[in-house]
Amino acid sequence: MVNILLVVVIGGGLAQLYWTLALRMTGALHSGPPSYDMEIWLASALLAVTFPFLIFFAEFFKFWPASRSE
Repeated sequence: MVNILLVVVIGGGLAQLYWTLALRMTGALHSGPPSYDMEIWLASALLAVTFPFLIFFAEFFKFWPASRSE
C-alpha cells in the first residue's frame, strides 16, 4: 500500500513539474483534441525519465524488492 501511495504522489508530482516546465520550455502547447500536443509532450518527457530509472533499478538492484531472494 505504501508503494502504491508513493507511486501516485511521485508520479503526480513529476507530471505537475513537467507540465510547468513544458510551458517554460516550449511555449504554449495546445492541450486536448484534436492534436493533444501538451499530453504527447508530457508523456514523452515522463518516459524519457522513467525508462532509464527502470533500467538502473533492474540492473543495479536486480529488481529488489520485487524479486525473491533464493
